[in-house]
Amino acid sequence: MDMKDSLHPIIRSLLMMPPVQAMGLQFGGLTGERLRLGAPLAPNVNDKGCAFGGSLASVMTLAAWALMSIRLEDAGHHAEVYVQDSTVRYLAPLYGDIQAEAWLQDGQD
Repeated sequence: MDMKDSLHPIIRSLLMMPPVQAMGLQFGGLTGERLRLGAPLAPNVNDKGCAFGGSLASVMTLAAWALMSIRLEDAGHHAEVYVQDSTVRYLAPLYGDIQAEAWLQDGQD
């Protein structure tokens, strides 16, 4: 059995999207209330030799989207989760593989 066969259907669907495949996105795990995704630097590098800002934002956004989608489904809700707004402030260049971790904030809905 392929490892992807054992993944949550939302993660399998995410990993099958052509833009996501081009990024080399990898599922890093879902433990407790945290979901991890990663992507190698090579397909996400910019002209400066560091991670492309769009790839950084994409991996972060996809991690949050996937976690929210999974948690809603697990709670018995059918919802079309989408990203309405996003803001990222880049503080330093990343010269390595991209790693993102999403979690649900206590006291938020």
